[in-house]
Amino acid sequence: MAFPGMAAKWSRPPRLGLTFERRSRLGLEAPEVRETSRGPDLDLKSWRNVQDPFPLYAWLRDHDPLHWSESLSAWVVTRYEDVVAIFDRPETFSSDRFRKIDERYASQRPAVRAVAEVLGDWLVFRDPPDHDRLRGLLQSSFTPKQLASSRDRIQRTVDALLDRAAARGAMDFIRELAFPLPATVIAGLMGAPAEDLEPIKTWSDRLAAYLGGAVDARDNFAEASTGVARLVDYFHALLRERERRPRDDLTSLMLRAEHEGERLTRDEVVANCILLLFAGHETTTNLLGNGLFHLLRHPAEAALLRADPPLLHGAVEELLRYDGPVPATVKVATADVPWHGRTIRRGDMVVPFLASANRDPRQFPNPDTLDVRRQHPLLPRRVARAPRGARRPRHGAPAAAGPGARTRGAALEADDLPPRARDVAADVGVRMKAACQPGPGRL
Repeated sequence: MAFPGMAAKWSRPPRLGLTFERRSRLGLEAPEVRETSRGPDLDLKSWRNVQDPFPLYAWLRDHDPLHWSESLSAWVVTRYEDVVAIFDRPETFSSDRFRKIDERYASQRPAVRAVAEVLGDWLVFRDPPDHDRLRGLLQSSFTPKQLASSRDRIQRTVDALLDRAAARGAMDFIRELAFPLPATVIAGLMGAPAEDLEPIKTWSDRLAAYLGGAVDARDNFAEASTGVARLVDYFHALLRERERRPRDDLTSLMLRAEHEGERLTRDEVVANCILLLFAGHETTTNLLGNGLFHLLRHPAEAALLRADPPLLHGAVEELLRYDGPVPATVKVATADVPWHGRTIRRGDMVVPFLASANRDPRQFPNPDTLDVRRQHPLLPRRVARAPRGARRPRHGAPAAAGPGARTRGAALEADDLPPRARDVAADVGVRMKAACQPGPGRL
């Protein structure tokens, strides 16, 4: 979950090394919010709530749909219709958390400011009309030829990764497929050599620790600043190389991109190269990991997919709804907003929880049931995509790639697996070494 530009910290849970069965015995799948001596445990950063946030989401939807979180220093929004309303009103709930956040919440630490200077040029952190300008320029870089070549690249990468695992008879799905697959494909689209993936992953992991914050006492700001600096240096060097020797890759296309007489600045190209690489592989890795984890927990649903492969495309939509890779995002109020009997003040942070909205029974029948046959096109949209005409919530696929690009990509990856790969994926054991939000650390 992304909280850059703010002093409050929240990130991935510590790596616990617990099997799912062990987590269940510890009560981490409890159906109700844990009670404390002061009442329900409403701390979104508490260990139990980080491990399994869905009971808390349900309590908030029913009892406190606009909740002030002391631990996050932000308003938490959990109902589907309210989350959609936030994305429908970009003029009131800004994505620009760097320029419009109240000074009460903005960190002045040099390391934080250094990261914010780069991330401030990310498409997803800009408001219209500048968002529209960046989107148009980036979209012009995604040519039909670029997108058409992705399918073959994905298939070749999947085949190679699975061949290695099949030779050994076992695999760590996250380390050996869910991470290298999207990272390799996106790096290839951008023109980054395959041998650069490991250092890019190291720098990206440092940035990920900051974008999530921390649930423990660790200070991730200095590491994130170092990671961002290395990524900036790397892409500046790649840009210089592409200026000397242009290629038919996204980096070269972004340098040449022009839309309605506008061009990207060099800093914007570098910043959005980092966005495409980081956001694309990070969330897709978590989507694949969460998806396999939940299918292993629901063998009857997995059996349906093996028996009827055309269900895979709808199943990707359902897995995104059930446990997506981005549980929430951050907005900043640009004016005082009376809502649910309270007043959000100008400059306050507002956190719409997509993970909660996608489990709202007011919108989805039996929302806590994973149903790969759920007819998403016939139901109201899930909040994993913003409403038509509104700005899309941040997910893995670059907005410039077009609506549904990441969903289609995940379905392609599953749909094109040979039968032996489906058997391997179905029979593999699961061990959770990180919480299921936003994704497992090992599988």
